Amino acid sequence: MKMFKESYYNALNKAKELAGNKSELSGKKGKLVVHHLNSYNKDLSGRCDVANMVVLLEKEHIAFHKKYGYGNNSVE
Repeated sequence: MKMFKESYYNALNKAKELAGNKSELSGKKGKLVVHHLNSYNKDLSGRCDVANMVVLLEKEHIAFHKKYGYGNNSVE
């Protein structure tokens, strides 16, 4: 479990770095979080995949989930 957490947090930090430490939606800086394009709940192999991540401001992420719900959200 410790190894997964380390890999997961490394991937989150890499995604933020690749996004220039700003939201990929608005281009703004602030409190950043990472949203998984393919559901974190269903796509176990994509949890640590930077290609499955989009960097958002926390408020953008909350707005997304208020509109589309939590869990089981995927690109398709």
